[in-house]
Amino acid sequence: MMYYSSLLLLFSITLLSLSSIIAVVNSHSSSPSLAEKIRYDNIRVDLDANIKFSFDNTVLNGTSAWITISWTGALPASFDDWIAVYLHEQIKDTVTTTDNNDNNDNNNDQPSFTNRAPIKFFPVFMVGLDVYNGQGYINLQLLNMKQDYYFVFMRNGYDHPIVSAISSPIKFSNYNLPIFPRLSLTNNNNEMAITWSSNLDATTATKLQYVEYGLESGNYQYHSMISKTTTYNANDLCGQPATTYGYLSPGYFHTAIMNNLLPSTKYYYRVGDKVNGFSSELSFISNPSIESDSSFTFLIYGDMGQYIQDSFVELTSEPSSQNVTTALFEDIITLQPSRQQHLSHLRNKNNNNHDDDDFEHSHPIHQHHRQFYPHHYNHGDNDYEQIDDQNEDQSLLVLHIGDISYARGYAAEWEQFHYQLLPITSRVPYMVSPGNHEYDFPNSSSVFHGHDSGGECGVPLYRRYSMPSASETKPWYSMNYGSVHFIMLSTEHNFNVSSDQYNFLENDLMNVDRTKTPWVIVTGHRPMYISSLNWRAEDGDQTVAQQLREQIEPLIMKYNVNAFIQGHHHSYQRSCPVYQEVCQAEGSAPVQIVVGTAGYASSRDILADAPSWLQYVNIDEHGYVRATVDKDNIKFEFVAGPERFIRDTYILGPHRN
Repeated sequence: MMYYSSLLLLFSITLLSLSSIIAVVNSHSSSPSLAEKIRYDNIRVDLDANIKFSFDNTVLNGTSAWITISWTGALPASFDDWIAVYLHEQIKDTVTTTDNNDNNDNNNDQPSFTNRAPIKFFPVFMVGLDVYNGQGYINLQLLNMKQDYYFVFMRNGYDHPIVSAISSPIKFSNYNLPIFPRLSLTNNNNEMAITWSSNLDATTATKLQYVEYGLESGNYQYHSMISKTTTYNANDLCGQPATTYGYLSPGYFHTAIMNNLLPSTKYYYRVGDKVNGFSSELSFISNPSIESDSSFTFLIYGDMGQYIQDSFVELTSEPSSQNVTTALFEDIITLQPSRQQHLSHLRNKNNNNHDDDDFEHSHPIHQHHRQFYPHHYNHGDNDYEQIDDQNEDQSLLVLHIGDISYARGYAAEWEQFHYQLLPITSRVPYMVSPGNHEYDFPNSSSVFHGHDSGGECGVPLYRRYSMPSASETKPWYSMNYGSVHFIMLSTEHNFNVSSDQYNFLENDLMNVDRTKTPWVIVTGHRPMYISSLNWRAEDGDQTVAQQLREQIEPLIMKYNVNAFIQGHHHSYQRSCPVYQEVCQAEGSAPVQIVVGTAGYASSRDILADAPSWLQYVNIDEHGYVRATVDKDNIKFEFVAGPERFIRDTYILGPHRN
């Protein structure tokens, strides 16, 4: 009885400990998360043949799957016990399992762990008090990361972990499956790029895989072969943890171009090949015509991250990012009501090779969507496809202005982010630009020398997404979409007068055709105007804001930029039309908008006395900006939470000379 009471106390302590873990992981604390505290270099192996793993399924299909893991024989129980999930490459060539007697009898080799962080993990006592008998079970979700999984029972805490048991492998049936399709714009308005991931190298994929597309469902009149394949390895990255314990082989990223598209037209498509399987059918609305009276909507935000649905712990897990993703998805299906396949885009029960069999049940977007929008689920799953909305489909664009996945050197986080955003990136062009958590690292191309990117230095971002920028070290670009000319800057790179980026900006602004694109919107990650207490010398909010005002503000004022939209500070803030910190007449100066609210923990360090130029601030809610464009106005709305409450509205009129 005393033993049981002690374990009950330890269980309570563990609950409090995990709450602390989550609080650290989800905050801006300078303290490292538990995942970052694990001493991967101290892992040693001392296998206990009494500990056995079992699973309800060992061969999984599609992009993701839920499984149940059980274990027995873990005695004596300790609150220092934890279970880690590893991929095959993270365990050296020889793997000795403790749940396979034949393997144990005939293989005396010991497993040797690399200095790699687990994909995710959890403290054993989180599953309930049955673990005091040395047994337990838990449900979890696995993504197809293109190699086998292993479960590892760890003892002795996190400072000196001991490998006590290793499971047999859990496999996905198809590692060459085309997964995570993501649309993006090119430099040509009648094109759409599609990028997907697979395990096929460039030579093999170029011969096999392609995108096929057409104007009718199931009738693909056109196809395009892969035009570019990218990948990266640890040598392409610039520091730890990206180069060491956070590294995973990413597979390959293939891009094909759908061309000769009609404007504002619905196209159906799928990617893959006849050998390894296709994705199920998807669709998108092509770009609007480049002309002054084009109407469309764009959604813009920064600082998102991702959130896992099971009870495991990852490096970062942002619950609010899930809420925002749900709201974004709802906006898309409201603005494009005929997108009937938004649930069934990967539903093809006769094809085990397709992407995400269980999408409608397992994907977190739809779980959250059921909670917040039950009117789409009146009579079962199929009814969700029939959205009664009289609006016509609109062309739609999403802009993510820095701090994308918050992987910070842990490659598995990128995969989780791709999965979370799949219902969005596969349907609308998803344009990205870098933030500090993609680029900043000593001796990188960034002007800031912190360690915020975890050694990634922009490489994963620009290999995983196909953007029309000049290069990874010059990741700025511009594009026309409808009646708007967008300029996507990198505030992580030199923007001073006469720098390459400044010269690009000046030349680009000088050559905008305002008869076709009367609206000009500039974006960047770090704000030019911000209510913040951060004056840190090199990269503080106010320090960089002052530099942006000194270097760039005269240029965007000279060329009549309508709005400058940024993130970085995890709040929503909107200014008056402002120049040199003084409000100007409507239409005579750019409006400054900060929208770093897509998921990461809120920044609460705002000035006690609001600056005179600040018209609205929200530090309590996560959300994004929805901008509705027509020939006369742009309506900016701050949309908060999964319920899509409108917290701020601003009507931007045309520029007045």
